[in-house]
Amino acid sequence: MRTTPLVRAATLRRHLAVVTAIAMLAFLGMGTASQAQETSPIRIGLAGGLTGSQSFLGQAQREGVLLAADQINAKGGINGRKIDIISEDDQFDPSRAAAIAQRFISQDHVDAIIAGTNTGTALVYAKVCEAAKVPLVVSFASDDRITQGKQWSFAVDTGVREDMEAIVAFATQHFKRIALTYDDDAYGQAARDFTLTELKSTPITPIIVASLPDGSLDYGPQVSRLQAAAAQVVLAGDGGSNVAQMAKNMVQIGYRPLVIGPASLAFKSMIDIGGSAVDGKVWFTDTIDSSNPRFQSFAKAFAAKYHETPETGFEPLAYDSMGVLAKAIQQAGSTDKNAVQAALSKTQYAGASGKVGTEISFPASTHRRPGAGITWRWVSQGKFANVPSSLIANPGTLAGKV
Repeated sequence: MRTTPLVRAATLRRHLAVVTAIAMLAFLGMGTASQAQETSPIRIGLAGGLTGSQSFLGQAQREGVLLAADQINAKGGINGRKIDIISEDDQFDPSRAAAIAQRFISQDHVDAIIAGTNTGTALVYAKVCEAAKVPLVVSFASDDRITQGKQWSFAVDTGVREDMEAIVAFATQHFKRIALTYDDDAYGQAARDFTLTELKSTPITPIIVASLPDGSLDYGPQVSRLQAAAAQVVLAGDGGSNVAQMAKNMVQIGYRPLVIGPASLAFKSMIDIGGSAVDGKVWFTDTIDSSNPRFQSFAKAFAAKYHETPETGFEPLAYDSMGVLAKAIQQAGSTDKNAVQAALSKTQYAGASGKVGTEISFPASTHRRPGAGITWRWVSQGKFANVPSSLIANPGTLAGKV
């Protein structure tokens, strides 16, 4: 059928009207999607060991992160968007951690992840996040391999290398007969190697280097060697449970050297297992500075929410993990992962952990927080507390019977 010019014009007008309507709907749809993205919750995957013998680590991480998220949400969120925490228990199992990381990314579509309460799981999260290009913040696993050479992984705690450097410097200043123990796992071996390297720069050679099989109920043979060598101080690159058992074996034979080590000694199991054997004779580095106003505010809020006192550095480190991530998202202006990664790389964040005046930052070479300042902590009357300054100035009085 032939059409007249008038019919063709009318048809064209109808087509234009339809096209215009479709374009308008598409535009409105895009605006709705964009608006939804700007107001939808920011999804953070949170994973750690919440069950098992060291479940307090996962619990400390969870409590610190949730407290920070609650405070941020109470103030309106980040750029007007609330934080939604998706929490999982990895049971300190690397294979389970891998599955959780994949689920966070592919099913939950998280914007970032806070995870890794020990070296084994933290390495897994770092590997998965690196491949998927998802920002990862690690609260306190301190093996340097977790972040070194990585672009997407950031560690809020100082590394085991830095801890052992400070410990060696302190020990060699006050003692001559120094011994070294270490857990027979990846973390312990790294602590051993860093300690031995640092000792080479001093006039002191360790008189004993002894491995502690993880989870043993008797370190009598190792303790006998330490006593026979008359070690005044034992540098312990170990976990708190093993040090507690070693301290009990020391008491049994009347041998009480000073034991000093990194924050990995600050396990509650050290008190539960060690009892009076660890009271006053085991020191560890920590990121708690009770004079830091930010720590004081954090501790007050923590006690109000959980009805307990944060006694180790794990809780404020977890709190700061959420804080530093929130600052990066705010500075990025969105949850675009590349923008958040770039913001984390440039961040300067004054947190609740660390000495007054120290800040959390992530140097390009390590992506791990540099010196937070050393605070010496110990067990006093069954609780973690600061070592008195008078003893820090003269720790030789605690060298005990050798």
